Amino acid sequence: MPQLVEILLVDDSVTDAELIMSSLQERLRVRNLLWLPTGEAALDFLRRKGEYANRGRLQPRLVILDKNLPGLNGLDVLQQMKADPALKLIPVVMLTGSSTDAEKKESYHLGVNSFILKPAESTLFATEIDRLGAYWMQVNQTL
Repeated sequence: MPQLVEILLVDDSVTDAELIMSSLQERLRVRNLLWLPTGEAALDFLRRKGEYANRGRLQPRLVILDKNLPGLNGLDVLQQMKADPALKLIPVVMLTGSSTDAEKKESYHLGVNSFILKPAESTLFATEIDRLGAYWMQVNQTL
């Protein structure tokens, strides 16, 4: 039986990814996390292509997506997800180290469910991830 990936984390920063995964695992007891460093890998996973062709039919409950990915960036991934009938209902949280109002507006226009600025200080970042995880994994109702 395929293992459910509750949260798909897409971030090219190993440091940020480790902090996010640690926070979600330790404080919220989320166990089924998958970290991918590129937008291309995320879309392959979600579309069950390449090395993920046989991963099963279950989709993540949440995608946490870094906006500033190399290659296919977070906005590109978001746009492709929301244009795909099989993926468009998966909630997406966009993370970024810096943003403008125009970037936030574009993200919401493309269908992001939440837009979060990464605080520079790691303890503040961990607190934000705790809040994020608590809402999406405990409070939000899923299909």
